[in-house]
Amino acid sequence: MENCVDYNFYKDDYGGTLVPPNLFKRLKNKAFYYLKQITLNRCIDTEFNMEVKLSLCEMIDKLYKFEKDGGVKTSESVGNHSVSFKVEDDTTLEKELYKIATIYLSDTGLLFRGV
Repeated sequence: MENCVDYNFYKDDYGGTLVPPNLFKRLKNKAFYYLKQITLNRCIDTEFNMEVKLSLCEMIDKLYKFEKDGGVKTSESVGNHSVSFKVEDDTTLEKELYKIATIYLSDTGLLFRGV
């Protein structure tokens, strides 16, 4: 599953345009290992392959935006261009990644922590 999302899938199937090819592998690995953690490794051999792939792609975009911007954009003005950022800590970024996972995986049982 780790190799299920390549740059061509990101670009062609997901429609990703943010992440340059030279940064893709590193961000994909980071997103994949986070997804493995929150699914208790159930994301690896699953019938929900497309949901996992799409989740990974959106997580990759989120990680790229975070690294590029240094936080979450809280406001932006067009006239006399002004941008404000709230610096995220790891906990906030993890919450954002988890929200992405729930969009794609909430109905799959992959995020279920019970017995």
